[in-house]
Amino acid sequence: MSIAYENMSPLRLGPRLFNTFGSVWFRRQIPFQPIGSVHPDARSFLIQELTDAHLSFCASVESMSNFVIGGQRTRCASSKSYQLRIAQELGFKIPRTLISNNYADVMAFTKGAERLLVKHFAPHYFISRSTGAVRAVGPSVIRSEHLSPEKVEVCPCIYQEYIDKIYELRVTVIGSQIYTARLSSNVGELIDWRPAFGSARLDVEPFKLDRATDSRIRQLMARLNLPYGCIDIAVD
Repeated sequence: MSIAYENMSPLRLGPRLFNTFGSVWFRRQIPFQPIGSVHPDARSFLIQELTDAHLSFCASVESMSNFVIGGQRTRCASSKSYQLRIAQELGFKIPRTLISNNYADVMAFTKGAERLLVKHFAPHYFISRSTGAVRAVGPSVIRSEHLSPEKVEVCPCIYQEYIDKIYELRVTVIGSQIYTARLSSNVGELIDWRPAFGSARLDVEPFKLDRATDSRIRQLMARLNLPYGCIDIAVD
């Protein structure tokens, strides 16, 4: 990575020089490669320097782009609790939700709920070093008897009342354009449609949103200051 500032020099990425970008997508960024053999006392300093250099680079690219997906503006918008709060303010129906790793609070939240949906903040994959098998971390449906202090307190999770869905909507917003797909299972209940995507288990059809929902989605994107986004809606 090289950034030079001499009479507004262009940005060099490998052998190519850029003065501007039509569009840029910051997707699942990896800021830097693992640090090799350095003195232990210097590791924290190097990690901070590499992190700041990466942020500086991304900020430069973003300032040179006409259409940005990701980047600095999405830092607040990517917050799950912030998304839910704004959606609720705009009139979307939000499942009863708790974000916590306090065991007493979680157990109190489960009272009266037959099933809970537990979500994580980001996708993750566990890879077995011995077999190479990959296990994805995704939404799970649990009951209160599955919970224990050591499981709950290890890290915060998103707990929601489970919604019995008729079908789901996947809404993709690009600029002023909205594209909606209806997702329905033909093999019974699907907690998450993603693992079934592309298979015979999932039917995908175009769908036209009603005016009220279309308007709320446009307001949501404006409040989050996003030119691009994907929204999942469960229809009960």
